[in-house]
Amino acid sequence: MYLVNYSHKYKRIKMMQNQNNTVYVTIVLTEHTDKESFGIFNIWENTIFNQDKLIYSCVVLSLPYRDNKKYISRIPDGHYNAMILPKSTSFNYQHIWIQNVKNRTGIKIHIGNYAKQLKGCFVIGKSGTIRYVNNSEDALNEVISLLPNSFDIELITG
Repeated sequence: MYLVNYSHKYKRIKMMQNQNNTVYVTIVLTEHTDKESFGIFNIWENTIFNQDKLIYSCVVLSLPYRDNKKYISRIPDGHYNAMILPKSTSFNYQHIWIQNVKNRTGIKIHIGNYAKQLKGCFVIGKSGTIRYVNNSEDALNEVISLLPNSFDIELITG
């Protein structure tokens, strides 16, 4: 089982959009099988001295990349805008909507435990492995409490 290690730091690739945001997210997917991808979800703050400071880290789980096909693939690596939604037709709780994904709609970060529960979205947890994440609701609530309503996400496959 992987427990979040706050000493891990990933080099930030320069954000292409919303350069003025002081808080941003990186999702770094480092482990892959034919059924899921697993990695780290980091929240960063760019300080007044232009230093990137890690302010939160948890684990993330998604489907593997399958050419961005609806319902069976995660989205491609890249830079995305995101916003916190109070609720939607899919989820009756606060969650994150990843916007401007080419040829995809409704990509969210929400509560869950297994990749088989996903149709292209992501789930986060306080701990987990390539097969599942734990304490997803707690992780999502903590993430939402730290993020502004609108922010950037960078998805990276490692």
